[in-house]
Amino acid sequence: MAKKQSSIDVDEHLLRQIFTDPLEHGYHLVASDHERYSASTGFLGKLATVVLTTLLVASTIFAIKDLTARNLENDVLDPLRTQVSDLQAEVKRAEASNSSLSSQIQNLTNDEDILQLNPGDIPAVTSLSAVSGPGIRVVISDANYIAASDPEADSKRVQDRDLQTIINQLWQSGAEAVTVNGIRVGPQTAIRAAGGAVLVNLTPVSSPYQIDAIGSRNDLLKGLSTGSAADFLGILQTRYGITTEITQQTDIRMRAGAYHSYKTVIIPE
Repeated sequence: MAKKQSSIDVDEHLLRQIFTDPLEHGYHLVASDHERYSASTGFLGKLATVVLTTLLVASTIFAIKDLTARNLENDVLDPLRTQVSDLQAEVKRAEASNSSLSSQIQNLTNDEDILQLNPGDIPAVTSLSAVSGPGIRVVISDANYIAASDPEADSKRVQDRDLQTIINQLWQSGAEAVTVNGIRVGPQTAIRAAGGAVLVNLTPVSSPYQIDAIGSRNDLLKGLSTGSAADFLGILQTRYGITTEITQQTDIRMRAGAYHSYKTVIIPE
């Protein structure tokens, strides 16, 4: 039978271990764990360094690309900026010229000498002098029958724009003087519609409308019988029933038209 180890022997054994190995046995475990932690920390540090370096290189590349793109954009926009600048300068020059011309017009308008003209010096087209001579007569009339319920009733009546078209064509064909139902037409004449009536210089006129024009009869006839004018009169006839009759006249007499003086009104800013 084995003999139990006495407590004195155990205590002596512990004291001998303390004096020969004063560090605890757990220190070795802690030291080994620290070495493993240091090893893993070193690996993670290296990995972080690689990642940061990669990000830095990538950001540098993108910054260079962005800067290059901006430079290219500036190179493309430079000619456009120059063109815009040139156009702005041209607009300023045009505005200055317009201001100068407006001043000249104002000065001429205020010059009373321009109205001191002899009757023989006044061109016929101004309608300020009586004239006579050969020419043509254009009579344009509403459609013969217009039903009250006809949705195109207004279109079958001669409109102000119809008279304007014919008169403009006569001017283009060389007319020297024009009247509508005896009312002289000049630079200040207004032909417009008011309600269901047509006004010439604020005077109402009605169908049939008689337009007299003094000038070369051949040229005036040709102007209305060919080209767009002939097409226009043809459409009025076939589509709306508005008839047109053109005759040559050997002697047309026209009275002088009224002169209307206009004044400039400046509205303060």
